[in-house]
Parts: sequence; structure tokens; C-alpha cells
Amino acid sequence: QQLRSILKKQADLLLESHKKVQGPSILLPMGGTRLSGPEMAKVLMRHFQQDTYDLLLKNCNHFSDCALFFLLGRRLPAEFCQAEQMAPGGLVGTLSLGTYSQNPNALHFSLASTLESLAAERKRRKC
Repeated sequence: QQLRSILKKQADLLLESHKKVQGPSILLPMGGTRLSGPEMAKVLMRHFQQDTYDLLLKNCNHFSDCALFFLLGRRLPAEFCQAEQMAPGGLVGTLSLGTYSQNPNALHFSLASTLESLAAERKRRKC
């Protein structure tokens, strides 16, 4: 219970960028890893460069999915990846107040290719 409380506080700090989203944060215990944060950052930086974020094409869910896969060999649960399935209009258009347009720097991002690359890196590291 004490560990859960500590992790919840850390998650709340990490979720600062999502403070405008109403509702509680969700903490999902996913497991442990021997890999370090700096190791993860070094590997993921190849795939998540500055100015490549896109609300639909390359967002925080993509990053979280890739981070989980690299660290644990597990994927982000599908229910957290529903926004990516939406068309640029509709709910995404509403949430972005009608200002959404694709980031040209994210157009060539492929989650499948990134996961393949991360799988090779995990194999190389014998994870």
C-alpha cells in the first residue's frame, strides 16, 4: 500500500502535462526491469526526436507503448490507444478546438517499425 502511494505521487508529478484533462490519473503496475531510465532515453531518442509530436500520428501513447515494450516486452493496453484510431475531424477536432493539423515531422513515423527496432535492441541486450 505504501509503495502504491509513492508510485501514485510520482505518476501525478509525471502527468503534469495532462493536468487540463479532467478525471483521475490511472496507475497500472506493469512489472520491473533491469534497464535504467538513461538506457531507455538513449534508445527511444532515436525514434522520438524534438518537434515530431503529433496528436494522432505520434503522441504520448505511442511513446508510452514503445517505452513499455523496450523496458518490459509488454505493450500499452489497447484501451489507452483509442485516440489514434480517430479521424482528424470529430472528437479530435473538438478537443483541439478545431486547430489540429498533422505535423509533417511525424508523417513518416511507424509504430510497427519502431517496435521492430526496439525488439531487435531488446534481443541485442538479451532482455
